[in-house]
Amino acid sequence: MSKLAFSLILLLFSSSGLYAQITIESQQDSDRNVLFYAGNPTKIPYSGILNFSQLQYLTTFGGGNVTGVALPGRTKVKTLKPTLAGQGADYRYGFSYAKGNVFGKTKFDPI
Repeated sequence: MSKLAFSLILLLFSSSGLYAQITIESQQDSDRNVLFYAGNPTKIPYSGILNFSQLQYLTTFGGGNVTGVALPGRTKVKTLKPTLAGQGADYRYGFSYAKGNVFGKTKFDPI
């Protein structure tokens, strides 16, 4: 019985790498802008939506829902700019993604 359980657990963990694990990371630059990067370990582009539920003293072009494409590797997705110099800022967001490039051949016109 323990061999069967071990085999099932091994199969579960080995198959988890078959699915894309798109990651989002943020960092702050010297101008206090918050930069968002998507990490895509696959060879297929993924489209994602950053849904900002809270933006305090930060602004973004496009409002609270921002669409971006995670190309293979590391891709800059969005920049949040501070609204007041020297003021502390806060943000909260959710992220969802799907396989494919929502923009098609260009980055500016969604399909």
